[in-house]
Amino acid sequence: MSFLPPRSKNNLQQLLQQAVELHSSGQMDAAYAAYRKVISLDPRNFDGLHLMGVLQAQQGHPKRAIEWIQKAIAIYADHPAAHANLGNAYKELQQYDQALGCLQRAIKLAPDYAKAYAHLGHLWLLMRDPEKAIRSLNKALKLDPQDHEAWSNLGVAFIEIKKPEEAIAPLEQAIQLQPSFVAAHANLGSAKLAMGKDSEALEHLEKAISLNPTSPDALANMGALFKSRGQFDQALEYLNQAIAIEPHHADAYSNKGLVLFQMEQHEGAMAAFAQAIALNSNNPDFYSNLGNVLLAWGDTDQALAAFDNAIRLDPGHRSEEHTSELQS
Repeated sequence: MSFLPPRSKNNLQQLLQQAVELHSSGQMDAAYAAYRKVISLDPRNFDGLHLMGVLQAQQGHPKRAIEWIQKAIAIYADHPAAHANLGNAYKELQQYDQALGCLQRAIKLAPDYAKAYAHLGHLWLLMRDPEKAIRSLNKALKLDPQDHEAWSNLGVAFIEIKKPEEAIAPLEQAIQLQPSFVAAHANLGSAKLAMGKDSEALEHLEKAISLNPTSPDALANMGALFKSRGQFDQALEYLNQAIAIEPHHADAYSNKGLVLFQMEQHEGAMAAFAQAIALNSNNPDFYSNLGNVLLAWGDTDQALAAFDNAIRLDPGHRSEEHTSELQS
């Protein structure tokens, strides 16, 4: 609680409202300065601290966001949005266990908090548990059927469980709600590709790239499409573009590795898979793909280690067949 004189409180509230308006209109630098002013006048102003954290997260500074939001929560521990936003900041840092705790806390505080369920669904996708993602996203959409991002992530979850045909309706719903939603077009292209409908996949990926020529997901998915067609030079062109724009795009590196493997450029393929693993060490396919190229390279021991890592992450992974053969 702050104990400012009434007039100062009114002035402070006006300044906070101004900061929020600047923030909402995308004037981030001006909003930052206004939030700083609020906090300098009242260091225990919950809204100022919390929204400063939100702004920092939106500007790509999740560590700073965590610091600000934690200060806010120290003042008011039962604010669900603060816990949800803290969870999202941890999610950006790939600190998934902390993110999970924060989002679950937000939902406990507000059981009908649709956005918290949507964020939790996305987190489950990142944690490679698409079944839990589907449950969380369905809950989010029951509470807020207008959330186009949740519809898109639901489609991704169905792609992840190898049911691309079930991904079509959610992704189309996302596009209906937000026709210029690049991620939904890119994901719909990925679903169509998984169904073997290359021409339809190409249509949606071209749409995504026309909406945003620098979308790393759309470019990476286009690379995957050309990979599936055996057009490796074109595939590498798109995948390298995706990586140049988003150097942390693990799937782009993995697909690049697959292309280079098909081109019998084994050293380049190993480097690409190693980079994919460095960026996302929780994907068993990355280890399995590395194992395949190591096996072709003749390094049986390292291949076996890679397959073992894939099985550790997913006990039912197909790498178990390779491991059994190598150990027999």
